Amino acid sequence: MKKRCVIFLCSEEQASVKERRGYHRAFARRFPVVFMPLPAGEPLAPVVVERALEPVLVLEPDIGVIPGDIASLPWPTARLFVDTFVGTKGSLPYADLFDYAFVFHPGFIDQFRQRHPRATLLAHAAESDLFADDNLFPARGGERDLDVGWVGEALGPIYAARRRCLAELTSRFSMNDVRRRYSHEELASIYGRSKIVVNVSRDDHLSDANLRCFEAMAAGALLITMAPTELSELGFVAGEHYVAAPALEAIPDLVAHYLQDESHRANIALAGRRKTLAEHTYDQRVDTIVALLEADGPRRLAPIRGLSHGKQHALQAYYHAMHGNARPAIRNLLAATWRSPVEALKTTRAFARMAARRGWH
Repeated sequence: MKKRCVIFLCSEEQASVKERRGYHRAFARRFPVVFMPLPAGEPLAPVVVERALEPVLVLEPDIGVIPGDIASLPWPTARLFVDTFVGTKGSLPYADLFDYAFVFHPGFIDQFRQRHPRATLLAHAAESDLFADDNLFPARGGERDLDVGWVGEALGPIYAARRRCLAELTSRFSMNDVRRRYSHEELASIYGRSKIVVNVSRDDHLSDANLRCFEAMAAGALLITMAPTELSELGFVAGEHYVAAPALEAIPDLVAHYLQDESHRANIALAGRRKTLAEHTYDQRVDTIVALLEADGPRRLAPIRGLSHGKQHALQAYYHAMHGNARPAIRNLLAATWRSPVEALKTTRAFARMAARRGWH
């Protein structure tokens, strides 16, 4: 008998971080999860048949690797589009390779829907079990002893705003060690001990409702983040579920204000926690995916499935080149050139990018 499962096109280690971890753990509560870190461009179907598997879904979790038989797989395929605000124009064609495109940011979903029948908004989320009452510090009999909690990267050119804000926060308030990295369980503990969690997103997308926003609210801390924010497009209301800072410079004074106004802080934090755990967990995201799969049944809607062989090879060449997978990129380019030279020419920019990354001259 074949084993029903969800296939992740990555290693277990690759699936152990951030969004991938949330999805694989949530899927595992419903189906066995099989990790398949195939070499880029190698066929998947023979491995599935050999192992007597019956995939409910084949998921590319934003790794950049696709099997060579992606266009003919009999099982539904999907990709996570996590940081869709980075290189949006270049990544839109990726959606054509999959039956489902799961987009994390509301400001970009319309662009994906214009070219894909099953582009679906699935925003960031929290791990429900990680932020259950019995896992949080106050529920174990303690108090929230940190004024402000912070977990996240602050190095690099895209985090200048974070560094400016952190310098002020660490000089004024009681905080955890913002310089070190934390495990997922340690993050939940830090946020569970925090009265307030401040989020400052990347400089190139300050409105990002990133993973930390949902984790902070799920932990019952008051979230303070920049306005405007994608949270408002996801049903969260400033002043009711979180606090919106009108400017970066306003954040420290907002922190001081809400540390004094304990009642107001607690009410907003509780409302944010309830809404997050009721509507924005990975289990609910998986419920949405399963409902889509059940509604579509045997229909396979990836645009690549209806393309000519030349266009299929050109699209795969583009995907591989954009992700630096040289051998399958070149192999598909040659196949596309033989069948459809015009389509092959459309991949030149992707190959130029790959060549630049690899230092080819």
